Amino acid sequence: MPRRPSESSRLLLQASERGFKIRGKEKTKEVFPHPALVPEETGSLIRMSGRSLISFSGVDACLSSLKVCKTYINTGMDVTTSVALDLVENHNDPEEIKTMKEVMLDYAVMNRELSHYVQAVEDTVKQIKQDKPEIVPDLRHLVMERFRNLESKNCNADLERNEKVVLFKEQIKQMEAQGCSCIQQGTPSQPKA
Repeated sequence: MPRRPSESSRLLLQASERGFKIRGKEKTKEVFPHPALVPEETGSLIRMSGRSLISFSGVDACLSSLKVCKTYINTGMDVTTSVALDLVENHNDPEEIKTMKEVMLDYAVMNRELSHYVQAVEDTVKQIKQDKPEIVPDLRHLVMERFRNLESKNCNADLERNEKVVLFKEQIKQMEAQGCSCIQQGTPSQPKA
């Protein structure tokens, strides 16, 4: 059976990890964390002024997941473009093509919101690492405040300038122009190779 540490040993270890003052029989002494527990400022842990430690590893992991979501949004935009081009090629209802344009703009909104949220988190974490406040701030509140600030600057023109939206509109115009010229000549339009 493995040896279990005594209650006082366990408390001493916890206190030393936290950097608390411990009263001994003879004098008060300050117990500092083990050197392995004191992080470097360049890692995902940061030592705040005083003895507070903040770990940003969870935040970093979540940001990585969110950045993967951007690839899903880009894939959705690519699929929407392909579907819209197929609709134009097959001379389907203009309402369906209009719907695809709306879907594309919805993806652009998602992309912009996700970009702003990631930027808000990164900016907030960077600011906390620079400031090293005495008291650990409410990270969620600070991020949402920064996010709202970024979102307040939005305009619809931003969506129209989205790289994939611009490409989408250009490809639709080209395909519609090819479709019109093929109809006038009496030949069906051919898919791009």
